Amino acid sequence: MVLEVTQDFFDFKESIVRHTGDVFQVDEDRKNELLAKLPDFIKEYSIVPLTKLDEEVDDADE
Repeated sequence: MVLEVTQDFFDFKESIVRHTGDVFQVDEDRKNELLAKLPDFIKEYSIVPLTKLDEEVDDADE
C-alpha cells in the first residue's frame, strides 16, 4: 500500500517529518492506523495503470 502526504506531519513511529507530496510504502495495519489518526494529512496514492500510459503514447504517435 502506498500513501501520499497532503499536509506536513511528524511520524512518531518512524521519527521523521513527512512533507506534503511525499509518497511512502506501508502495510495494511499501518495504513489503517494512519488513516484513523490523521485522516486530513494523508490519502491513498493512486497510480495510473500502465495500459492508460500506453494509450497516451499511442495517441501521441498518430
